[in-house]
Amino acid sequence: MLVVASSVAGEHPRSDPYSEFDVLIRQLEAERGRESGLESRSNELSANIAGLRDKIIEFVASIQSSEREIAAVEIELGQLEKSYKVAHQELIQNNRHLSASIGGLARLRRNPPEALAFTPIQKTQLRLRVAVLSLFLSALHQDGAKLKHVLSETEGLRIKRVRQHFEWTKEREKLEIERKRLEWILRRKSVLQVNIHIDRQRVAEEVESLASRAADLGELVTVLKLATGNRLKPMPPSIGQRIDAKQSQSSDDSQVVFILPTESSLPYPTWGPVIRSFGERLENGSRSQGIFIQCGSGSYVIAPREGYIVFSGDFRAYGRLLIIEHAGGYHSLLAGFARIYSEIGDWVTAGEPVGVMGDRERQGAVLYIEVRHEGEPISPREWLELLDRKVSR
Repeated sequence: MLVVASSVAGEHPRSDPYSEFDVLIRQLEAERGRESGLESRSNELSANIAGLRDKIIEFVASIQSSEREIAAVEIELGQLEKSYKVAHQELIQNNRHLSASIGGLARLRRNPPEALAFTPIQKTQLRLRVAVLSLFLSALHQDGAKLKHVLSETEGLRIKRVRQHFEWTKEREKLEIERKRLEWILRRKSVLQVNIHIDRQRVAEEVESLASRAADLGELVTVLKLATGNRLKPMPPSIGQRIDAKQSQSSDDSQVVFILPTESSLPYPTWGPVIRSFGERLENGSRSQGIFIQCGSGSYVIAPREGYIVFSGDFRAYGRLLIIEHAGGYHSLLAGFARIYSEIGDWVTAGEPVGVMGDRERQGAVLYIEVRHEGEPISPREWLELLDRKVSR
């Protein structure tokens, strides 16, 4: 019987469950290592993007500061140009009067009247007239000096304006390069994240399959252990549990927690005068549910606070609309863009550029800002001040 059993066993050899189990364990550890590598790769990419995003935010803040300085120079330049025009008109009038007076004196010198040449009274009047004209001429010279000073200041401001516009243009070009780099990296990140997601999903399926098979073999090893003693230690039951725990931990880590900024940011997403306030009566008789800001041409618009982009695109009369979901049930709505950088699902931080305005003359660069809490419109200024008070505590 033993010989027959041996011959049968020789004809149909059974696979060694212990060696198969060792192979599966090695495969499982290899797949885990690969999954960990993919996760590290994703984290490294996210860190690089975060670093570049910080640079973009800093650069946009610098650009907005330059835009405000240029706007102040333009206002001062406009005031000086008005003063220049007034002084120039006065100078023209005075020159006309002076020319008429000098012309009259010249004619008198060339053709003096007989009576005037021999009448003491007329000579006295002539001297007085010459004295008055001399004073008048001196006053004109003083006005001319003032006008020259105004013209000098105006020219200096014009030169300053040209220089600042040149520097501004250079900064905008740099920003455009950085923005393109950011967009390229974001696109690269999206592609890699898709690949990583596919790879991780496949790896997770393989790991789950391996863990399932390992669990079956574990039962086999347990049964064999009863017959053979401690020839092989049973598979730790925590292998399958670790996988579930790791997946649970990854799920927890994927939840992004809303946090308030550590510093108070700009009161509005862009700079410019508020041309219509919250609650102001509109042409159709209704009340404004937001504020309207007159922006400079090509001004960048930043996220007022961090949050998720939940809408990005055209919406009825609002034009290009961007909606950001913030903590505490708040949503900020920004409309009037010429171009939007962010897409649905993006996470933006406070101060990060989300779009750019168009040309003021052709497109009317007016940014509409609306803030809602639990669906109800509230004052954007009150919302920002509320967050600032929370940050300062």
